[in-house]
Amino acid sequence: MTHGDFAFGGVQRSYSFDFFHADMIPTSETAVACPDMPCEQVFLQNDPDSSGNITIGDEGTLAATGNGFVLQPGEVTGWIPVNNLSKIWHKDAASSNLNYMIVR
Repeated sequence: MTHGDFAFGGVQRSYSFDFFHADMIPTSETAVACPDMPCEQVFLQNDPDSSGNITIGDEGTLAATGNGFVLQPGEVTGWIPVNNLSKIWHKDAASSNLNYMIVR
C-alpha cells in the first residue's frame, strides 16, 4: 500500500466518489450557512472575479465573532472533509461569489 491509500484517521479508502457537483454561491455581508448539501469533502474558492475577500468559518465562530479563514479573490482552500456543505458559513465585505465543488 502507498501513502495515498489512506484517508483521514488512517482508514483505508479509495478516492473515487459516486457524486460530484460544482456551483457558485453569492455571498452576503452577514454570516450565513452554505446550502444544505450532503458531502464527504468540499473544495472552496473565492471567485477570481470577486471584488473582495470572503471569510469562511463555522456557525459558532464566524456568526458570533466574525472571525474565520480569509480567502482573497482566486484563493482556494483545498479539500475539506465535512459531511454537509451547510456546516461551512461565509460572509464578505463586498460583492463576491464563493465557488464550490463537493464529492460524496
